Amino acid sequence: MSWNLDRTRLLVKQLYGEDQLDLAENSLHSIHRRKLMARYHWQEFKLLHEKRMQRFHESAHPMIAFFDEFGRGTGAHGVATQAHLLGCLQNLHAMADTFDFAVYYLLKLGGPIDPRSTTGSLVSKALTKDPRYGTVLNASNILRKGGNFLHLDALVKLRSPAQAHLAAMQSALLSAVDVQLDGGDAAPSMVELLLSLGLARERAPDIGERLAARASRFSSSDKGNRFFLSRHYFALAKHCFGIAGNHGRSADMDCAISQAYEEEAALRISGEHRSYVVAADFYAQAAQALLAIPKSLRASRNVDEKLRALRQTQRDTAMQSIGDFVPMGGQHVDINDETASARDAVEGRELTEALLVLAEIMPLASRREAETTTRERMSKQFFSRVFSTSRIANDGRVIAKSPAAGSLDSDAQETEDAVWAKMIEGHTFRIRFTAESAIVPALHQLHFEHCISEVDLINIVGLSGTVPAERVNLVAKGLKAGFEGDFVVALHLLVPQLEHLVRIHLQHYGEKTTAPDLDGLQREAGLSTLVNLPGMETVFGVDLTFEIRALFCDRFGPNLRNELAHGLLDHGALQSAESIYAWWLIFRLIYQQYWYRE
Repeated sequence: MSWNLDRTRLLVKQLYGEDQLDLAENSLHSIHRRKLMARYHWQEFKLLHEKRMQRFHESAHPMIAFFDEFGRGTGAHGVATQAHLLGCLQNLHAMADTFDFAVYYLLKLGGPIDPRSTTGSLVSKALTKDPRYGTVLNASNILRKGGNFLHLDALVKLRSPAQAHLAAMQSALLSAVDVQLDGGDAAPSMVELLLSLGLARERAPDIGERLAARASRFSSSDKGNRFFLSRHYFALAKHCFGIAGNHGRSADMDCAISQAYEEEAALRISGEHRSYVVAADFYAQAAQALLAIPKSLRASRNVDEKLRALRQTQRDTAMQSIGDFVPMGGQHVDINDETASARDAVEGRELTEALLVLAEIMPLASRREAETTTRERMSKQFFSRVFSTSRIANDGRVIAKSPAAGSLDSDAQETEDAVWAKMIEGHTFRIRFTAESAIVPALHQLHFEHCISEVDLINIVGLSGTVPAERVNLVAKGLKAGFEGDFVVALHLLVPQLEHLVRIHLQHYGEKTTAPDLDGLQREAGLSTLVNLPGMETVFGVDLTFEIRALFCDRFGPNLRNELAHGLLDHGALQSAESIYAWWLIFRLIYQQYWYRE
C-alpha cells in the first residue's frame, strides 16, 4: 500500500484552491516527520539492545523474551528501551489519524470540516456506505489495525530476524500475559502495555476477571504490601471492564478498592505502631474511590450509606490524629535587640513620619530570594525532597498536600509544587518573626506617643488613591481597629476590602475578573483566582503579589481570606501574628501610596 502525497496535494488544490492547500500542507508534511521519528525510535531501540537482540531474535517468541526481561526490572535502561519501542508504534499509528483527516477532507464525507469529528470510526462508517470507496476503506483499515503488522514492515522497513515473527508477536505477548496472570510479577506492566497499544480488547473482560481474582487473593494474604498490590490489580481490572463497557463490574472494582483502603486504615490504628494520621488519609481515599461510581449504580451497592459512614469515621480518626504529633523543642531565639530597634525607630518622630517607619519597618519578601533559599535548603535536606507533605488543621482535617520534589533540577510540575509549598512554609515563619520582632514593638511605641484618629485615617486612605471612594470609610475603620489592637474587627473589615481593591485595579488594567457559572450567570472571581491572573504581577509587582497569595490564598500558608470567609478562624487565630501581619501589609500598601503621592 502507498499513499501518493503529491496526488493528494493536487486534488486539494483543484477542489479547494491554494489557500486550502496551504492549510493542508502542515498535515501532509507531518507524514514525513512521523516516518522519520518512527525510524529514529526503532534505531534507538535496536542500539540499546544491540548486544542482546540476537538472543531475542533466536528465541521462538522475541517479544516475549524482551517483555519478560523488562517485567523483571531492568532499571532506567529498560524504561528507555520500552519508551523508544512505544514511540515508534505511536508515530506509526498517528499516520492513520492524518490519513482519515485527508479522506474526510477530500471526499467531503461530512460537509464542513470539523477536526474533532474526524475519527477513524466515523470515516470507516462513511466509507462503508459507498462501494466506490472500497480501496480507500481497505487502506484506512490497514493503517489503523495493522493487518498482521504489515504497516510496520511498510513504513519502518524493518531489517531484522524478527521480521518473520511479526504476526506471532501479538499472540506471543498475550500468551506471556496469561502466564504472568497465573502468578508472575510482570502481569501489571504487560497488561498496561496491552491496553496502551489498544491490543486484545476482545480479551479485556477475561483479563479483568483474572486481575480481580488475583487482587482478592492478595487482600486475604499476609504479605506486607498486600493492600497496595490488591488496589493496583483492582484498578487495572477496572480499566479492563471500562474498555469492555461493563460499567457494573467497573463499579464493583471501585468498591473493592475502597474496601482495601478501609481495611488498611483499620490495621494502622490497631497495631503496635499505630498512626491515626495515616489511617485518616486512607479513610479519605476509601471515600474518594466510592465517589468514582456513577450515581445510577450507587443504590444497588449501598454507596451513599457507606460514604456517610466513611466520612464520619475519617473525621473521628482525624480528631485523634492530633495526638500523633510530638512537640519538638528548638533553640530559643532572642529577639530583644530587634524589638528594641523597632521601638527606637519610631520613638520621638512626628506622627506622619512614625507611620511611615511603621509601614516600612520591614521590606516585602522577595519572591526570587524565597525560591532560591528554599531550593538551597531542600538540596541539603534529603527527606524534604523524597517525601510528600501534608498540612493538618487544628481539628485534624488534611487541608493541603504537596508531592515529593524528587530532583530539584527537573521542571516537572510536581517539583514546582513541592518547592512552592516549602516557600510558603518558610514565608510563614518570616511573617511570625516580622510581626513579633518589628511590627508589634513599633505599633506599641507609636500608640504610646501618638493618638491617631479615625478622621486622620479617612484622610490618609482617601488621599492614597488606592481605595475606591465608596470604600474609604470601611478601610479607615479597619485600620483604626488595628491601631487599637482589635485585629478581630480589623480583619473582618479589611480582608474583603483588599479583595475588592485588587479586583478594581485589575479591571482598570483590563483584566476580566468575572466568569459565567453553570447557569450562565456572571460571577466575580475570588481573591484566589485574581492573584493568578496575568496582570496581577504587572499591577502590584512580583513581591507584593507573592505576599498576598502566600498570606491570604494558599493552603500551605495562613490562607486568611478563605479561612475568614468560611468562619474557620477563632478569636486566637484572629489575634495571631499572621493576622497582625495581614493588617500591617494592607496599612503598608495604603500609607506608602499616600506618602509618596504627597
